[in-house]
Amino acid sequence: MALLLGASLTPAGRVPPQPRSDPTRPTIMREAIVHSQRQPAASSRTGRLVAGTPPPRDPTKPSPSREVFGFANAGSLGDPNVGYQSWQFGRLSTVAFFGLTINGDGTIAHDNNWTTWNSATNANFIATAHANGTRVVLSMVLQDFATGMTMCQGLTKAATTISQVGPELQAKGVDGVNVDYESTNVSCGPDMSRGRMTTFMQQLRAGLRGYLSIDTYASSAADSAGFFDIPGIAPSVDAFFAMSYDLDRSNSSSAGCGAQYCLSPVSPTFGYLYNDNRTAHEYSLAVPASKVILGLPYYGRKACVASAAPNQVPVSNLSTPTYELAATASTTTGVSNFVTHVDPHDSTEEYDTFHNATIPCDREQYWENASSMGSKYALVSSYNLRGAGLFALDYGGPAPELWRQLAAYFGGRGGGALPAPTATPPTHR
Repeated sequence: MALLLGASLTPAGRVPPQPRSDPTRPTIMREAIVHSQRQPAASSRTGRLVAGTPPPRDPTKPSPSREVFGFANAGSLGDPNVGYQSWQFGRLSTVAFFGLTINGDGTIAHDNNWTTWNSATNANFIATAHANGTRVVLSMVLQDFATGMTMCQGLTKAATTISQVGPELQAKGVDGVNVDYESTNVSCGPDMSRGRMTTFMQQLRAGLRGYLSIDTYASSAADSAGFFDIPGIAPSVDAFFAMSYDLDRSNSSSAGCGAQYCLSPVSPTFGYLYNDNRTAHEYSLAVPASKVILGLPYYGRKACVASAAPNQVPVSNLSTPTYELAATASTTTGVSNFVTHVDPHDSTEEYDTFHNATIPCDREQYWENASSMGSKYALVSSYNLRGAGLFALDYGGPAPELWRQLAAYFGGRGGGALPAPTATPPTHR
């Protein structure tokens, strides 16, 4: 079933003020964790029971030409319509269980996601991925956008976290860890959280086995005052998952809306102040491109608006539709006067206008269709990045056009021919 996430904006279409550093920090990961906690947790009786540790990954299976890293939301993991049973694992290099919440004292929270992690659904998910040669990692999640003190504390508890997460990796037979620790750079007393984050990653590298990746902001590579010290963290990780989404929250000025939030692409390829090309460019200057995964969205943004012009200020009902929901909007009950447009700032991006009699209002939605995803995959090849990342696989589910696009650009088991990389990466931002 398609999810529809709230966009968490303040009244009258205004977003909360962004800090001077970390201007592109997203909110979708936090919203996804909250949403997962509200879903019924998979029980130990869910699905076909699997005894013992799932089999290890089969390394003989053909894999994509570049890493394709997809997140799997725990709350939808076993959904037969959009969960893991609907995915083409031959197109995926790595899937991340998203995720287990880490408390400020370094311990694992025993919540709904913990129940799902220990379910037969998760065991079957891991076994299916491994049988197809796909790596499985566990996402550790600690998010603090209040005072930052919980993050300051959590970053000093690496020993506790390692002592709890390490046995989970072994018990479930998974292949490593993805770190989703999100905050801003604040004073932790004697030092800053930025430095503690770097030290924390060094400790994880020393204390945990397997593949280690970290989720970082689109602007982090060029932000010397932000939460993530990208060059400092680089020696400790196999990959950066650069979250090049929720950029609409930082692009109102370049959309012509000044300080007021207005609709625009969640992950523009070009054309706006913050865009995918800029993310790829800045990361490839800061660290080896072989460590960079360009993180991309399988979702969009829509709202009730005053007119059909682009970049409208939301009037009401601002929301975050999944790919599945956005792609079927034209055939939704109550929808009429549906028109597809090309964004004037970025010709790779689609936006749609329509009337929804159910709400009722005139609506505008921006979303990443299969074609715009292809333009972003081309950037991955142009910059010779490690690969592409997807948040989240259950937002797209079985949509054949998305899997075909992955096959066209990155191949995989049964995949199509790969396009030739661009000789010189594009330089416009």
